[in-house]
Amino acid sequence: MLRRFGVCYLLIEGGPLANLLERVDDGGFGRGLGLARATGIAAFRRHAAIALLVLVGYYAGARLGLALTFAPQPISVLWPPNAILFASLILVPRRQWWLVLAAAFPAHLVAEMQMQIPAAMALSWYASNVTEALIGATILRYLIGDTQPFETLQNVLRFLLAAAVATVLSSFLDAALVVANAFGTRTYWEMWVTRLFSNLSADLIVVPVVVTVAAAWPGITTRSLTARSPEAACLVIALATITILVFDTHSALGAPAAQILLPLPFLMWAALRFGPTGASVAFTAVALAAIWGAGHGLGALGEDSPAENAHAVQLLMLSLGPTLLCLAAAIVEVKRGLESVRASDGRFRMLLEATKDTMYEHDLRTGDLRWSAQGGTQFGYANPDDFPRAGMFLPELMHEDDRDHALEQQEEALRGGRALWEAEYRFRRANGTYAHVHEQGFIVRDAKGRPVQTIGTINDLTERHRAEELDQRLAHASRLTAMGELAASIAHEINQPMAAILNNVEAAELLLRADKMSGQEMLSILADIRSDDLRASEIVRHIRGLANVRDTALEMLDVNEVARSVLRLAMPTARRRGIRLRGVWGPVATVRADRVHVEQVLLNLILNGMDAMRGKTAASPVLTVMTFMDDERMVRIAVRDAGHGIAPENAAKIFDSFFTTKPDGMGLGLSIARSLVAAQGGRLWAENNTDRGATFSFTLPAGH
Repeated sequence: MLRRFGVCYLLIEGGPLANLLERVDDGGFGRGLGLARATGIAAFRRHAAIALLVLVGYYAGARLGLALTFAPQPISVLWPPNAILFASLILVPRRQWWLVLAAAFPAHLVAEMQMQIPAAMALSWYASNVTEALIGATILRYLIGDTQPFETLQNVLRFLLAAAVATVLSSFLDAALVVANAFGTRTYWEMWVTRLFSNLSADLIVVPVVVTVAAAWPGITTRSLTARSPEAACLVIALATITILVFDTHSALGAPAAQILLPLPFLMWAALRFGPTGASVAFTAVALAAIWGAGHGLGALGEDSPAENAHAVQLLMLSLGPTLLCLAAAIVEVKRGLESVRASDGRFRMLLEATKDTMYEHDLRTGDLRWSAQGGTQFGYANPDDFPRAGMFLPELMHEDDRDHALEQQEEALRGGRALWEAEYRFRRANGTYAHVHEQGFIVRDAKGRPVQTIGTINDLTERHRAEELDQRLAHASRLTAMGELAASIAHEINQPMAAILNNVEAAELLLRADKMSGQEMLSILADIRSDDLRASEIVRHIRGLANVRDTALEMLDVNEVARSVLRLAMPTARRRGIRLRGVWGPVATVRADRVHVEQVLLNLILNGMDAMRGKTAASPVLTVMTFMDDERMVRIAVRDAGHGIAPENAAKIFDSFFTTKPDGMGLGLSIARSLVAAQGGRLWAENNTDRGATFSFTLPAGH
């Protein structure tokens, strides 16, 4: 806080007292006892600098306030010491408020004694000054915390409230003290009103200029001064000229009262171009000039008695001050908002260019449709202006097979009160081809819930669809490769039930010709034929399921049943290779997965395991398929072989595409298997056994 807004930083940085204040976060005497010597010295220097600046500022303000006192009343037109205390308490941490009040005390006594003010009255006024500053600073800190009070309209209004409450309450005490000390001739309420206007005017003039200049000082550089100096010089000359003519010359006497508004355009110039700092500095200059002229019977406000002149000046300050502060704060907020919008717009444009998405805004009431700059070029329109920009044109550019479904989703969202809607469809490009797109829109509704606007994006998914189609073709090719390897064994497996069917038919034919078949024998032969036919059909069904191109179809599966069926399918190949297949089935939960994909992965692992055991001399090597619960959420299927295991240099590459250790391998089986398992929420990994061979395991999430 002290580093950002401190009065000490404002007045000392770069000046002869620069060594008295270092730009570090504030500390306190309470902490200094436990700090190193260097830190204690730095804290002492900071506190000394704050005390010195408050003392000098308060004394100068007191002398100025006494000089602006219009005889014969003992209350000044403008009493700056209270406002200086108020500003100082805003600028320093609460733990240092005691330092500000202590530093102001000797300055107050010296200034009052020099004007022959009785000691009792001087002490009374110090008490009322401190009361006003403490009330105002406490309220303002409570309302805005440590934020800048003059850079947002809301904070300015809170400052005005704090200043008004502080002056109203402290004026009761001040007037009572003046009456109690018999200092002056006016009544209590006359003194209260005079005190109220005097101190409120001071708060509106002094506090903003001190706080805003303190906040702006650290950012002032030679370059910034040079850039703004011509305009600032013109403003100073113009404002000084018109202010002197209106408030400090005899020529303004007797002129129309409206002339007091002549400085207003220049004050607005200062607020528009130089913000709260420029507005407060310019307003302070005009106020001091008006008070000086009114006190000396000059200018537009110096025609009446001193009391009337003082009151006229105060009313002018009380009307202009809040207006300028609010205007300057509102301008700062507008500029900050515009900068934020420009920055957001720039980031948004960069984001759009990076994502290559098309954005649109569709007014549902007028039918107007506006697109982002890349909307046309993304879909092949050489000139962006050729891209449709009005009317409900999208149905015309949708593929006829997707149109009804996409429009139905949009209409359902519009009627159902939903805020978002999305759809995927094929969108016609300028050359007549179609792009796969995903559209997502946000629906803006009026106060009655009626849709008035949609804002959305269209994302070209064509490349993703191509990649998915390629993945499907690769997976299909992998299944066909496995089927090719099993072809001879499958043919033999199918021949067995077909030969049994033929034998049963021939036996039935012989018995019928010999007229020796009973009804029971016929039923038995037919049952055998039915069983063999079902066995052949089951084999053909598995072959077709693995060989067909198909979409993913999730269903609840009994993992043990799936594993048994795959084991039966691989059994002929295992017998031909002299390998014994063994199944160990544990109690497992059902899973929600694609049956064909699970069968494909398990069959690939079994065939790889048999390949790994090729050439083994051990009699009837065993390949084991096991199922068990990995934990309560995952079901594991493991294939354990007795082969050569995984070489250490290949452990990190076996699942990479196109990596293979087989002379005739494609290097896609394990890569595709891992992708299929991951797509269903599981994982696939491999590890060497402790004795020999390796175990490939994959998990699937339980579906219960």
